[in-house]
Amino acid sequence: MRRAFSRPGVLVAILIMFVLLECMGLVWIFDLFLHVTFGWIFFLGRSFQQTSFSPGAFATAVVCGLGFIFGLHFFIRHKAGRFASFCWNWKQSLIVSTATVLMFVAGISIVGVTHQISWLATSPEPIVESTFDAVYRTYSKNNLRQFGIASYNYHDAFEVFPVGGSFDSDGQGLHSWETFLLPYVDQAKLYEEIDFTKPWADEVHRDVFQKRIGMFRNQGYDIHLGRTPDNASHYAMNTQVAGANRSINHSAFSDGTTNTLFTGEVRHAPRAWGDPLNFRDPAIGFESPTGFGSVWLGGYVQFALADGSVRVLSADTDPAVLKALSTPSGGEVTDDF
Repeated sequence: MRRAFSRPGVLVAILIMFVLLECMGLVWIFDLFLHVTFGWIFFLGRSFQQTSFSPGAFATAVVCGLGFIFGLHFFIRHKAGRFASFCWNWKQSLIVSTATVLMFVAGISIVGVTHQISWLATSPEPIVESTFDAVYRTYSKNNLRQFGIASYNYHDAFEVFPVGGSFDSDGQGLHSWETFLLPYVDQAKLYEEIDFTKPWADEVHRDVFQKRIGMFRNQGYDIHLGRTPDNASHYAMNTQVAGANRSINHSAFSDGTTNTLFTGEVRHAPRAWGDPLNFRDPAIGFESPTGFGSVWLGGYVQFALADGSVRVLSADTDPAVLKALSTPSGGEVTDDF
């Protein structure tokens, strides 16, 4: 009897279905299928890299296994000797031993699965994240890391981190911290076009500060919240580290650079990268329109710390912890976050 569908035809149909789901935005179905089907392969690959072979441990395991099999075999044969019609052989001993080991493995697996479910329920990371979101989140993380590197290069040159924004004696805004970092993020040519004696919004700078700089943009923002002007920055400086005509040097981080937020992602009303008011206070939380905020599934916000590392904070981070992380020298004690 001729089959109605061929294997290549079924595979093509499945591929077309996944492409349509991707186009419709239902990428989580595709991601879930990949994780369930092939996730264990990647897990084993990561696990094997973290394991090392121990001859002593392997020999102990072999001896214990053989001891269990032999002990089980002779114990049952001894008990079965009372029954003339009952015959116990090595094959049966191997089957029972294997079943016993599998039951122990299943018990350990259940404990592990329960632990992982508990971790997923309390983790700031999204349980299911689209492939594109994961890529954009990594891009944003790299941008934040580059801010840290650039800031330290600036510090090496001037022995101080850049100010949050520069202002003249009349309070008129001049230039932002991102503008001062331009030479350290491969934008030296653009930096040379700026007249620092005139404000960023001056007519002479009309073309310069309208330019789009990829490092100052979070691609996840455009995807989830809509397009913003080319000169928008989706990041801001921690105002308690650098503000209006104010900055600090490395020695001022008495709380430790690993415990101080430096720059982070914004959600509400992103400012232009040249705007000298592009600094915010993390201590006011992630719901305020003038604070930092999340653009990701799960509500978490990525920050660069003053040591250059990048950390993730969940939307429900304790306000006391946020306040402690915001100050470079507040003297607060911050546990692991």
